[in-house]
Amino acid sequence: MAAAEHIRTQVRKGVKAHLAAAVGDLNVHYASRIVRSFQSDNFPLVLVAVTDIPRASADPSDPIVERDVTVSIKISERTAFEDVEDRVDGMCLRIEKALVNPGDLGFGKYWGWKIGATSAPELDPLSEDTLLMSVVMPITFTLATRDTDPGENINP
Repeated sequence: MAAAEHIRTQVRKGVKAHLAAAVGDLNVHYASRIVRSFQSDNFPLVLVAVTDIPRASADPSDPIVERDVTVSIKISERTAFEDVEDRVDGMCLRIEKALVNPGDLGFGKYWGWKIGATSAPELDPLSEDTLLMSVVMPITFTLATRDTDPGENINP
């Protein structure tokens, strides 16, 4: 990916592309898609968001910044079915399998890739017989950039 993009952008694009290829029928989007309303045919839904915490070296002359990255994958289903938990767990299973060892995601090398604990479900009644259930699955890892260029992974 282009080094002109922040590393978070590269991570978001890489994870979204990987998920779309692996589980595209789950409607994979960036988290910002939430600002537009959803129709019933937009579900099941997977939203990808990325945050990072830069950690500079204790040595001021060291230009390397390690970034602890979290990819938050929000998995949602809108349904009238009573087994919504089972449906969402099935989606989580497919996503975890796709991400357990993703390989090259297009933003360079990373280490410490870990799929975290899925959040407790959020249940939002939409009507008398329809509800929206969502869980968040975090993925954490670390990569390194230079302090002068947060768009370039120093380990391509």
